[in-house]
Amino acid sequence: MRAAVFHHSLTVTLSRERAMSWKPRRPRRGHYVPILIPILDAFDMLGVGITKGYELVNARQIETVLIGRRRYATRVSLERLATPDDRQAAD
Repeated sequence: MRAAVFHHSLTVTLSRERAMSWKPRRPRRGHYVPILIPILDAFDMLGVGITKGYELVNARQIETVLIGRRRYATRVSLERLATPDDRQAAD
């Protein structure tokens, strides 16, 4: 039996066994560490709300990148913000 597999705008006809085992070549999430994180997901990761999150963005404590109309936070800036500063601990 033949099955049609749709990939982008191409239609490929494969055998049923091959169609069931077909996987995209792109790696799944979880196999890599993202460099950019959608801004609302970044706020959730930090445990802050939208208002406080944008206050941190405006204070330049979270670095952001605009790609098209979407804003992303850099992973490095989130790690820097979440890591306790040694100077504050000494006070």
